Amino acid sequence: MVKLFSFGALSVASTLLPLVVFASPVQFDLVRLAARQNSNFVITGVTEGGQQPRLNIRDLQSKPEHKDIWTLYILALRSLQEVDQQDKLSWYQVAGKIMIYLYANNFIIEAGIHGQPWIEWDGVGPTWMEEPDVGYCHHNGALFATWHRPYMMLYEQLLYKHAVSIVDKISDTTTKTRFREAAKKLRAPYWDWAQKTPAGDTILPGFMTNEQIAITYPNGTQANIRNPLRSYHFNPVIPEHFVNDGSRPYHLWNKTFWSPEPTDSPTPTDNLAPLIRTLNNNLGWARERLFSIFSADLSYNRFSNSYMGIPDIGNLEAVHGSIHDSFIGGHMRPAETSAFDPVFWLHHSNVDRQLAIWQAIRPATWVESARNIRSKTYMLNGMADEPTDGNTPLYPFHKNAQGDFWTSNDIRDISKLGYTYPELLNNPTPESLKAKITELYYDKPNTLLHRRQEGNTTETIRTYQATVHLQSGLKAYFAFGDSTTNIDWSSHDNLVGTFSTVLNKDAGKDADGNEFVWGGPVFLSQGVVKAHEAGKLKSLDEKEVSEFLKKELKWKIVSDKEDDVVVEVGKNFNITIFSNLKTVPASPSEFPTIISKDVYFDSTKA
Repeated sequence: MVKLFSFGALSVASTLLPLVVFASPVQFDLVRLAARQNSNFVITGVTEGGQQPRLNIRDLQSKPEHKDIWTLYILALRSLQEVDQQDKLSWYQVAGKIMIYLYANNFIIEAGIHGQPWIEWDGVGPTWMEEPDVGYCHHNGALFATWHRPYMMLYEQLLYKHAVSIVDKISDTTTKTRFREAAKKLRAPYWDWAQKTPAGDTILPGFMTNEQIAITYPNGTQANIRNPLRSYHFNPVIPEHFVNDGSRPYHLWNKTFWSPEPTDSPTPTDNLAPLIRTLNNNLGWARERLFSIFSADLSYNRFSNSYMGIPDIGNLEAVHGSIHDSFIGGHMRPAETSAFDPVFWLHHSNVDRQLAIWQAIRPATWVESARNIRSKTYMLNGMADEPTDGNTPLYPFHKNAQGDFWTSNDIRDISKLGYTYPELLNNPTPESLKAKITELYYDKPNTLLHRRQEGNTTETIRTYQATVHLQSGLKAYFAFGDSTTNIDWSSHDNLVGTFSTVLNKDAGKDADGNEFVWGGPVFLSQGVVKAHEAGKLKSLDEKEVSEFLKKELKWKIVSDKEDDVVVEVGKNFNITIFSNLKTVPASPSEFPTIISKDVYFDSTKA
């Protein structure tokens, strides 16, 4: 039986197409980087051109001053995706072998090592596990954000090398000089999914969603080519390299999908409408989540990851996870396949940008020594007594030919890594960056929520939210009013928020065999104001709102496999609903501060 959850019911139920670029009049040859299968690959990032900004993908695509960089970016991206899958520096191995190949139990990617489950990239191992079931990537621990920084540097370095190889094939001297300068400025662009979109556009830019993309080659010739931002094509797809758990036939799909339908078909089509709707719905929540973690006075460990984050506030890893989670059914959603998707690299460039801006606002705090008992990787046993810290090696990323690995302390200062971000140009002060974050992501709450107590010159605002605790591998939808569960809640008219632990599912279980439970915020103020404006809430008086929330807030909890499979979680779900009385900053360079918290409902005490 399908159940509706509310405060009254807390017991809850390929073959690749030829590269057009190399068939163009420029006569490019297919770029083949040296495999270097038997020696360490040294990750340096891009050292030519000095410190250059990673650009917003919208600006890179649209601004005339970036047109040559854009051309090289698209062509280099196509070139990188075409490298033989057996090459250690191919898209297939950099995306798959480092991130997810270990999920293919007893099978390996055909490069370097054959026929064993002890699978390594760049000679990094051995693993501590008898039967490896995860890759090198860090989640649910203090090294989540820092591990992805040298990973992005590796991608950026390969992208640049392909761009240079393309430039080297240009015959006209003047054109070659122009594009060589453009190559020096090429860095991995970012997709800001919390940015308010231009009129008529969607959160996922239109030029990314098209199967074909228009390109102007360096010699001026124009053509439409397969869009390397849209998908990655396996050549070929190797079924035994993918786990077939019955949820999605990733082992049969010859390219990456965003929103495949039917989900169980070996040859689905991408239905982008649900994805675009989900991302558009997510915009307001993403902005609130981002501003929440930026404006709170947090240490690095509290800010960066799901395990150590504060449930009432949120954390960077959880905010990032909500974007992965939007790609329901596609490669981008589960960690084990996400890096194959070209969107992954745009997404994680943005996550690194958020980390870098936060560092500049709060430069005194960095990776602290701590056990990471919910973080398990090919090289790290999170349950071990030994803590991680800023000097813990970030496997498998070599920083020199001697075999040393990058550490979090090594990559703390991005000015030494060859890149920056637009907001960090010219060394802004923490105060000016606070003003920039306020400008970018702070949606000033509706004035109806503002209050000024008699005799007090300080203006305040009351914001409403829920804090949810949920076991690994699930997703909760929240909506107001009478609802049924036989609809797609992602398009629910009264949807006010979501909370997902889908990306936490690989954390395993605790020492007693119980699923880990994760906590995070669901912000409700926008929904409260909309309900009032629609006449569903008589007034915004605090007592009126609190009663409305207790009566009208409903939720549905679904599995990570299928969004329409409702699950019962019992004691592994609880919800607290409350409001925060906050100051209204007098200056853009100030963040709001919490004056008091008033709890209206706590399911653990109900």
